[in-house]
Amino acid sequence: MVTAAGVEPLPGASSAPQKRSGLVRIAWRNLWRSSRRTVLTAIGIAGSIFLVTALISMQLGAYEQMIDIGTRLMSGHAQVQHPLYRDEQKLEYAFGGADEIADELRAIPGVSNVASRTEAFALISVGERSFGGLVMGVDPRAERTFAELPERVTVGEYLPTGQSAYVGEALARNLGLEIGDEIVALGATIDGGVAAGVYLVHGLFTTGNVELDRGVIQVPIDAMQADFELGDRVHRIVIALDRVGDLDDLRPALEAVLDPEAHRFVPWTEVVPEIEQSIEMDWVGAQAMYGLLMAVVLLFVVNTIVIIIFERMQEFGMLLAIGMRPLGIVRMLLLEAVFVWALGAVIGVLLATAIILPLSVVGLSIGALEGTAEMLFLPRTIWPKFDLTTMILPATVMFFGTIVTATLPALRVRHLKPVEALRDRG
Repeated sequence: MVTAAGVEPLPGASSAPQKRSGLVRIAWRNLWRSSRRTVLTAIGIAGSIFLVTALISMQLGAYEQMIDIGTRLMSGHAQVQHPLYRDEQKLEYAFGGADEIADELRAIPGVSNVASRTEAFALISVGERSFGGLVMGVDPRAERTFAELPERVTVGEYLPTGQSAYVGEALARNLGLEIGDEIVALGATIDGGVAAGVYLVHGLFTTGNVELDRGVIQVPIDAMQADFELGDRVHRIVIALDRVGDLDDLRPALEAVLDPEAHRFVPWTEVVPEIEQSIEMDWVGAQAMYGLLMAVVLLFVVNTIVIIIFERMQEFGMLLAIGMRPLGIVRMLLLEAVFVWALGAVIGVLLATAIILPLSVVGLSIGALEGTAEMLFLPRTIWPKFDLTTMILPATVMFFGTIVTATLPALRVRHLKPVEALRDRG
């Protein structure tokens, strides 16, 4: 068999394992007949695997942080609600025993905090000005531990007294409110009577979300329960986890605390579905970009195999003349392609691991874009998500792509005739 070192005897009389090992050794030696081309092809494969792996890791890490930021503003990672409240937010769809449920949920490992909330739509008035809005009763101490809305104070402070009100800046402008002004919330009690809550504005907030800034006020939950005659009933128990990515694993334990007839477990994907939808749309676009990048590299692999075939026509003619079957030559070419892929994959995965693993611990600061990130509620520091699937998936896709793209031109060898191939001058 012709190799860089000359002609070796075909392993015709050898056993099958010896044939395979001989073919593997020959394929490996053939790679280095044109070492420059082999190295360049391997570097191309390594670069694409590294780039795609790094981008996917960064993207998945950013997604988890985007979910965390978007849910920690108000909604939490999951909620407990009355079974009918999700579909129709009526005041009467409230439930009792929230303190006991909250204590049990808080005791589950992986749960960072739990807070109860009441909600009612009301007419919010200052003097002769009135606007409709959502009055939200909260536990100020619990909200500060995991929700970001208390940190959005622009003027004043967050609910310092039992009759304080925390108002969106847009709503405050519409009502002509200033710190220290008295605000009245008029609505209906749970029994159909008239509810009137009187509060002092001690803080204003802005989030960049128009609906929140012009339509929400927060008041202490005890005051709201008394004003709207809710007793100890609440509308939501908001759950914050140590890691939002653990929600699927923790869900069975969280649901075990609840009574299916009295409560409904609502994950963040149902509370704020727009976050999931935006992530899905972004991921589709990213997959198209990654596919295009790997396709360009695979075209380079195809080009390499085609050049090899044209350059080695006489070699293939001699191999056919001395008894080697065409499929044996095809297998040899495929082995060479696999070896090039293996070199590139090892380099790409090792490089990605060496860079992504440390960044997954220390994070990657976006530096000059911090101001923009804060305005858009994007993470200022990104922690890439390092896991085995992310490391292996791009290399696996590239492997199958290499096999397919190498097989198509290699099959041309099946139709070679020894005499014609020996006359070919390349």
